Amino acid sequence: MMKRTALFSFLSLFLLAGFGLKAQTGPYARLGVGYGMGSTTDQLGTTYVEDANGDFTETNIYGTYGGGFDVNLDLGYNFSQNFGFGLGVDYLFGSTVTRDEYTDPSQTSKTEVYTRQLRLSPNFTVRGSNEGMVQPYGGLGLVIPVTGTTYSNTEDVYTGISGTATQKVESKGQFTLGYEAFAGVYFKVPNDKVRIFAELRYTGLRIRAKEAEIVELMQPDMTTRTIIDVMDLRVDPYTQINFVDEIDQNTNANRNAGDPVEQLRTSTNFSSFGIQVGVAMSFGGGEE
Repeated sequence: MMKRTALFSFLSLFLLAGFGLKAQTGPYARLGVGYGMGSTTDQLGTTYVEDANGDFTETNIYGTYGGGFDVNLDLGYNFSQNFGFGLGVDYLFGSTVTRDEYTDPSQTSKTEVYTRQLRLSPNFTVRGSNEGMVQPYGGLGLVIPVTGTTYSNTEDVYTGISGTATQKVESKGQFTLGYEAFAGVYFKVPNDKVRIFAELRYTGLRIRAKEAEIVELMQPDMTTRTIIDVMDLRVDPYTQINFVDEIDQNTNANRNAGDPVEQLRTSTNFSSFGIQVGVAMSFGGGEE
């Protein structure tokens, strides 16, 4: 439904563009900030609660890791009164999402995940009429994550154990192409070269896991009843993980100490739907 709505908005603006009367042409720059909410949610993990009698409930946790604040710089060129091409540079400060929760009489555990991503977004834009105080526009583009890391932090508290056990994992993904669709309006200001804009934006993006690293692993020592750094004690720390599409009984059988461990690959949802506001400036051309 979200995809159809975005496509309908874009096609409607495309038709409106045919009646455009005046619009600035030439190079432009846009600087915007926005906030997105997770969309097309997947099952991320579970919430498990068990009481002293052994009765328990377990429910799914749904969401994506694509929500959060983002900053976007878009540089482009308006070829005519209706059409332009831009290249966006976007940095996502992903919201913290709870992936798993576990509670029983002897232990509580919680895993939270967030991401940081730098993306490029080549895009094609259609603009409507430039008459009046507002000008509608819309567009489609690609989303190309250039670099980024997803951080997973788990904290465990045990009855009778002093301190908090922790595990921190940093994951990176394979090269991926996503897409975006956006629609908004420019608002005129007294300066003819400047516009204020507000837009709705949908991003469709899934990233397949490539590798991960366990950067911290603190677990309980049942002898001392304290939390210790397990990684310092291991002869083979196996902190590096490579994700593959198939494993069998021989996988990891002949690895040497310190070599990466192979695990089955997963696919993670980073889709979002949100709003962005900012300032656009034209650097040349005239009005057609």
